[in-house]
Amino acid sequence: MNRYVAAAAITAVMLVTGCDTDEPADGADQPDNPFAELEPQGPVQPAELREEDGVIDGDTFRAVGYDDTIRPLCIDTEEVLEGPELQEAKRDWDSYQTGKTEEADEPVSYGTLYGNKATDWAEEFFEKHGNEVWLEYESSKRTRGYFNRHLVYLWVREGGDGDWLNYNVEAARAGMTPYYKNFGRCAVYHDELLKAQQEAKDNERGVWAPDAPAYDDYDERMDQWVQRADQVDEFRARFSATPGVVKLGLDTAPSRLRTKVGQRAVVFGAVADARAEADPPRFDLYHRQDQRVRIEMDEGMTLQRFGDDITDADFVYALGEVGLYRGDPMVRVDTAGFVRPGDDPPGQELVR
Repeated sequence: MNRYVAAAAITAVMLVTGCDTDEPADGADQPDNPFAELEPQGPVQPAELREEDGVIDGDTFRAVGYDDTIRPLCIDTEEVLEGPELQEAKRDWDSYQTGKTEEADEPVSYGTLYGNKATDWAEEFFEKHGNEVWLEYESSKRTRGYFNRHLVYLWVREGGDGDWLNYNVEAARAGMTPYYKNFGRCAVYHDELLKAQQEAKDNERGVWAPDAPAYDDYDERMDQWVQRADQVDEFRARFSATPGVVKLGLDTAPSRLRTKVGQRAVVFGAVADARAEADPPRFDLYHRQDQRVRIEMDEGMTLQRFGDDITDADFVYALGEVGLYRGDPMVRVDTAGFVRPGDDPPGQELVR
């Protein structure tokens, strides 16, 4: 994606202040919506977005009576800008973006003018369709995310009881977000999200517009997401029904590990941080923001036994004996165990 040029500074201000632009405010207003007949594929539960602060940004919402925020699955709008950084970005987008990315070796997250635009778009979407929404969880095993937010497909109905409209798909179709696969491909609406993203790209909507004040490295970001999604999908295909394998991030993971204390199990998850020189050598795997699972080497073992760059992998499989560390489940890897990168999964004979 081309960098935003100084001559487009006025357009950036229009995007943030909500002035009229050439693109429709609502993806549903685009002609010939190919998803007009799309309906929920699983059970839905009614909810109501809060009146004052129901829209936090383009992919985070608050609903009446819910203990935490609502996060639509498989989309990821850009971060919101505010304060001095917003003014800096409006003055000179190219300089602002360069300052955020020039020293980074890989894509980084930072506020953009299109993060603000996505928030405006979401507010307009629910002003048009109302605060009455329906939540569809993808699985009873995965209702919460890393930050404990509710992970859902977010639906509205025309007139409150008419045709269904999927916010996740419409946000991608309007170009407010790519199809986000960093934690695996969408298990229910993969085809629809892929088509919605392609329609937005073909029509240069939103973040796909030339010189849009948005991330300019989506090709690289999406390559990384695909690599991670391939590993998650491989896990799902091989081990989702295997009793001895536990995937972190699922709601049931901690309780499953607790029932396996003293037994051997394989844990699959993303590496949080590693301490190769500690005694014992160890690393953590992500589960929730306030809960990680410690993977510890047995006496005399090193992390290098499994490869010098094993903890640089996107995901890993770790086989060992489940124990407790400060009351929480952990895994001790012995000489009969292993740590393998997510793109080199173990065979079924090793995980039974």
